[in-house]
Amino acid sequence: MSAKKRNNVLVIATVLVVGAFVLAIGRVAYLRINPPRQLASRVVCGTNVSGIGKALNVYVIDTERDILPTNWCDALVKYDYTSWKQFICKRSDAIAGESSYALNKYILDKEFSQLPDDVVFIFETDFGKDPNGRGEPLRNRQCYLQGGFGDGETKVYKNRWNQIGGPEILTIKHHKEEPYGEYCNVGFAGGRVRAIKAADLASLKWHPDANDKQP
Repeated sequence: MSAKKRNNVLVIATVLVVGAFVLAIGRVAYLRINPPRQLASRVVCGTNVSGIGKALNVYVIDTERDILPTNWCDALVKYDYTSWKQFICKRSDAIAGESSYALNKYILDKEFSQLPDDVVFIFETDFGKDPNGRGEPLRNRQCYLQGGFGDGETKVYKNRWNQIGGPEILTIKHHKEEPYGEYCNVGFAGGRVRAIKAADLASLKWHPDANDKQP
């Protein structure tokens, strides 16, 4: 091998080694900022929010009412639009028969098809816990009647299901990533799902009517 070819080989080898080193450093830095478990929880939770939103959209189309049901968890499970698993964010302490999500109370009496794309639709909540503990038998839930899972005598929080509310029950406790801090997944009427940081919560649009004062 000539000296020129040897030099070219050395240059290529050096470039490959340096490139691999840079990629490795970048991967380590990325994983330090976004641990795989945290990323997975955000993706799964965001998928839940997206799936529930799509299921509700199909529900109002199928029922031809264009109004969201107040017993939305029951309705989605009863008619097989979704499963009980989609109601649980794994980073929360919700169990089968409970929901980690709530619907925006300001849109329930509005025509779904007329909602602005940027209005809050579904969001994470930690509401519904009874200070006296879980006292509602799982057998009373529509999801148990439909799914036939678990023991019907298992106790759940009575009000941690079919939840409806506003920013007062939104939580950012389920997710935290450095350096971004705490955040929650929010689904919007237009179908988009976003991870909203604490600093951006005030910018959320809750009222579909632009003339209504935002909470």
